[in-house]
Amino acid sequence: GPLSQFIRYRGQYNTFIRGGVLLQKDAGEVLENDFTSFFLEIKPLKLIDKLIIGDFVNQWGQGLMQAGGFSLGKSYESIKSTQKFHVGGIPYSSSGETGFYRGINLMFHIGFLQVQGFYSHRYVDAYVRGDSTFTSIITDGYHRTPTEKSHQENVQEFANGFHLQWNWPKSTVQIYANHTFSWYNLPKAPPTLAYKQNEWHGKSVSNSSVGIQIPYRSIRWMAELACQESKGIAFIQGGATALSKQVDFSYVLRMYSPSFYSPMAQAFSENSTTGNEIGLFIGNQIAFSKRSKLSSYLDFFVFPSQKFQVSQENTWGWEFVSRYQYEKKSRWRFFGQLKWNSKQEDGPKEHPAILRHHNLQINLDIHRFWGPRVDWHTRLMTSLDGNRWTYDTGFLFIQDLSLKIKHWKLQSRLALMNTSSYDARLYAYEPSLPTAFSLPAYAGHGLRSAIISSYDLSNRIQLAFKIGRTDYWDRTEIGSGLDLITGSHKTDLSIQCIGQW
Repeated sequence: GPLSQFIRYRGQYNTFIRGGVLLQKDAGEVLENDFTSFFLEIKPLKLIDKLIIGDFVNQWGQGLMQAGGFSLGKSYESIKSTQKFHVGGIPYSSSGETGFYRGINLMFHIGFLQVQGFYSHRYVDAYVRGDSTFTSIITDGYHRTPTEKSHQENVQEFANGFHLQWNWPKSTVQIYANHTFSWYNLPKAPPTLAYKQNEWHGKSVSNSSVGIQIPYRSIRWMAELACQESKGIAFIQGGATALSKQVDFSYVLRMYSPSFYSPMAQAFSENSTTGNEIGLFIGNQIAFSKRSKLSSYLDFFVFPSQKFQVSQENTWGWEFVSRYQYEKKSRWRFFGQLKWNSKQEDGPKEHPAILRHHNLQINLDIHRFWGPRVDWHTRLMTSLDGNRWTYDTGFLFIQDLSLKIKHWKLQSRLALMNTSSYDARLYAYEPSLPTAFSLPAYAGHGLRSAIISSYDLSNRIQLAFKIGRTDYWDRTEIGSGLDLITGSHKTDLSIQCIGQW
């Protein structure tokens, strides 16, 4: 069937106790509770700071071992994207079916020493071979067909760990140490592909790290060193400071060995994983006035080992972003941005040498406000993607309009896209339901339109719906596999009800 379902309850009994339950199924799945998540959080204060029973994630240090929550990675706001803060255990209430723990998490303190420990046991989806080894953990969460169901929850994952943090008396200096140990009831098979030779395999993985954070006046300095048994290390060091009232500066130096692996790591990096990377990030912001500022960063990186579609070692690249913003409070806001990413990759079969691949994007964006009720938003995006032999172009024009009329909020989107291939795709945030988030990739030649409406039925109940339609002018089929649609258009409908008691 084409219907998906998402039901979430979150409640707070008092200032010390809160909890949540989530039931979710994807289109094509049979069970209404194909994915179930829950948590109970207790904050008794005094010596015990927090107790979580159920699903949770951890945010420790700079994310070399444990990183919880959603992150878009590098940002034009360089100081925000380069500085992570320790928050300990966090209840998990997302619909993502991977990337969390299930068990018990306890935080307490003794004087200036803060202690956190956790234990987790859950079943994960994985490809299991005939020799009782698994090749990879499946993260899409789909259980629609007999093949997908055969992969469901067939590997058990156990994990435990602790965090010790010393808060220096009469200062804001923090020194911490972390340790985690994860093991599985089946071993992960050794990789067979050349670029995966450094990947972790076996039944268990152990990680440890030490770090420090030193805030001093307008300077914030941090460092963390992590190791995976005797197989790999990861190091990150950075700082941020205000050079003056108008100028901010930040930097991050990271060195992740190709064999380093931590299951829940999500540190600052160019790669999608924390490994096989050496890089230096430099960012700054210049405030010309209260209304205008220029934010830029340059990130230079090297990949010591082979990667996907890169058969050579020690390839390198860079990413440069510069954004100028001007804002007149409550009236209008404008920014123009240039982004240039460059990496080395394998060339086509007829030109197999290593080539430099460039991706250049230019964005122009303007918000116009007519009081608190009307928001007019226009964006123009272009991209150029390719190498010396071939390149693709992309164009995206977006027009949004938002209106607030008494108990109603209406939003609309009209997007015209024209890209010569999927490689030249452009990402842009799309308005969605009040508790949803949408960041689609616009690719192809066509038109995307959407209408979102929400109505406050009372102070406690809100109803909302969204209908979106994509019309393509360059194809007669949309999607692939189980998601294949015969036709040139696709329509999606979402309905939401929120109640508060």
